[in-house]
Amino acid sequence: MTKSNDQNLSKSVLTLTPVELGDTVQVRQALDEALRETLCNESLVGLYEDVTLENIKMLTMIVACIFAMTAQFAPIEFPKSRVLLGVCCGAYFVCSGFLQFVVTFIEQDLMYTSAPFKKGEKEWVLKAHSKLGRFDSNYKVTLELVDPATSETKHTTAKTWCIGRFFTKEGYLDEEGAAEKFENFAKSFLELSKKKEN
Repeated sequence: MTKSNDQNLSKSVLTLTPVELGDTVQVRQALDEALRETLCNESLVGLYEDVTLENIKMLTMIVACIFAMTAQFAPIEFPKSRVLLGVCCGAYFVCSGFLQFVVTFIEQDLMYTSAPFKKGEKEWVLKAHSKLGRFDSNYKVTLELVDPATSETKHTTAKTWCIGRFFTKEGYLDEEGAAEKFENFAKSFLELSKKKEN
């Protein structure tokens, strides 16, 4: 990135904490959050996020914590508490396994699901997937329009950006620039999908 590009980016940078550009997990989290905010922002794309799966995961974590605290702080001395400890450990294992199953097989690279919204005559759900491999510099976003009645993906598109287009060389995220890129990508996809349906 050139010095003039860095200076232009620094005018619109809102993030106060720099991101370590070699840490792809941190970079992906920052870009995923920027994409999520763009899709939810009413003045940009303006979709509501469906947080059902997040709520299920949160509830599972709370239940797991309750079992862990019960095992740790139950007012029963050890030899007598073996059955209780076994039940609590087993329940914690089941909760942990369920969470791992959700993350590995259901979510995979899914980072956003919208609540159903009307586009033309039909209702749709927008899903956004993101990929940024280890030591990779290309951030890929895939958008899908899903029919909520059948869970069938009707339209899909993908776009890849170099992460250098979102960050200064010091690691500051250009939030306005990222929002503009994501907004243009999402709106053009939704418009094109609407034309295909008509």
